[in-house]
Amino acid sequence: MTAFHLVLGLILAGYLGGRIVFPLRNRKVLAAVLLGMIALGAFKSVLVRLLGGPQFFAPQLPGWVLHFAAWWFGWVYFLLLLMLIAEPMRGLWALWCRKKHRPGLSPRQVNRLHGAFALTAALLASFALYGGMCAPQIREMELAFPDLPPEADGLRIAVLSDIHANPTVPEARVREFVRLTMAARPDLILLLGDYFDGTVAQAGRHVAPLAGLQAKHGVYAIPGNHEYYCGDYPAWRSFLQNLGLTMLENEQVDLPSLNLRIAGITDPAGGKFDRKAPDLAKALAGAKRKFTILLAHRPQHAPEAAKLGAKLQLSGHTHGGSVYGLKELVAKFNGGYVSGLYLVDNMPLVVSNGTGIWNGLPLRLGSPSEIIVLTLRRRNRR
Repeated sequence: MTAFHLVLGLILAGYLGGRIVFPLRNRKVLAAVLLGMIALGAFKSVLVRLLGGPQFFAPQLPGWVLHFAAWWFGWVYFLLLLMLIAEPMRGLWALWCRKKHRPGLSPRQVNRLHGAFALTAALLASFALYGGMCAPQIREMELAFPDLPPEADGLRIAVLSDIHANPTVPEARVREFVRLTMAARPDLILLLGDYFDGTVAQAGRHVAPLAGLQAKHGVYAIPGNHEYYCGDYPAWRSFLQNLGLTMLENEQVDLPSLNLRIAGITDPAGGKFDRKAPDLAKALAGAKRKFTILLAHRPQHAPEAAKLGAKLQLSGHTHGGSVYGLKELVAKFNGGYVSGLYLVDNMPLVVSNGTGIWNGLPLRLGSPSEIIVLTLRRRNRR
């Protein structure tokens, strides 16, 4: 990941330096300061990894450091976005001026325009940082199925995903997630992975409030990719189980009182760390004969899950794209699914924006964090 972020930083700093800093070459001090500011934001991920040690994205660094670094990166990101949006308009303006034999923008006008972009980017980064720190919304959804067991009609399911407990999502904030969930009065609670960043010693106290999640029909969970990045998944699995979360790893559990089944798979990252790789066939064995809800951290499993008989898939991982401009990119890496409700071969797929925020990019703009409260309804067959 460090090599990727190094290349990304070079691209960002190179483009913005060439378009914004180079025209200021006659104002050397200002140009040097601006280039330094751009470089700090562009290489934010590399610097955090260097300062924070071997753990994935430095969970031991103070929260304010991670937030400040995220704001700086956000400033560079939004500045890049504004510049890219302006490029075609800049070209059209130049063509129009040439056709009309009029002078184009003067260097001073160009510098003022870039200054306006820099100020706007700073405001957008501030709004995005605030959005990443906000409490999650309660997102009520209702889905109807003709083959839903009568016992499950009206079932309220609370869905939490991507909590990422760490210094940017501390214990008090996780406790608020639990309070909001319990206030929604769910009958069943399902968690979709990525509960923490760091080791049990580093993040255990931040995750501990999840013990307050209780529901009539149980609390079930699956691992996400970050569960494997910590380097000691068995320790975390035991910790989460002791909090009252029933972990499903390519497993299924029947809920006889509801006449339905919950199935869960591991994350593809598990196979890369010598743990269990996802096994949909095993998790969904018999799904065509029993109403089965699949928990899969990543949404791209949906087409295969639908073929194997799952009636509903719940996923997270994408954070809803986090900020404007990233949604389409995130979708490309997740089978085209990024946020909300999709219909995949007649199987509903619900992708959560996530309940917390990852410390590597604790920004949200246009993709608010959420706790989904899903009500199942039985629709009469025609």
